[in-house]
Amino acid sequence: PQGNVFDRAWCGFEMLAAILLPDPAPLFDIYTVVLAGEGGGVVEGARGVGLVDGYAASDRGTARRKAERESYFPAAALLDRAGRFGFASAAASSAADAAAIRAIASDLDVAGGTMAVADATVRARLYTPLLPGLLSRTRLRSEDAAFRALRGWLPQCRLRKLAAVCSGGGGGGGGPSPGGSGGGGGGG
Repeated sequence: PQGNVFDRAWCGFEMLAAILLPDPAPLFDIYTVVLAGEGGGVVEGARGVGLVDGYAASDRGTARRKAERESYFPAAALLDRAGRFGFASAAASSAADAAAIRAIASDLDVAGGTMAVADATVRARLYTPLLPGLLSRTRLRSEDAAFRALRGWLPQCRLRKLAAVCSGGGGGGGGPSPGGSGGGGGGG
């Protein structure tokens, strides 16, 4: 997966709007195509897999199915790009679109229009699928880059709620494994 969504100003703006609009807020889902042999053992052809706010129809309203479905999303492969998302450098189709989006993002930042709050909000939301993997470890390591990044963005972001689906059984070792996210995020 290329993660083009992390380079586009409109995609960041749509996510920001989904997070900040009052309830019932629009939902923001991210889908990608996973090829055979990638992302948790997909064995035949290509398939679409997504991280969704709430439940997908195939989840049938259960956290276990949601966690299983979202475990195939290649979040680890996209984290570097997601963590570098920034409205100042994000591309847009026109200079007018870029200027309008950046003006809205700047308005969120009480520190003088640096877009730091908007950037932190989008980055924190993109990293929420990592929470189950981070929380399922027998001992959370504060030196984890993903944990440090998320810990830095949460206090400055505008997420209103945060939900993560964690499957039972603890776990440990290994790298972060996406297990699901829902809602818009959680409170800074």
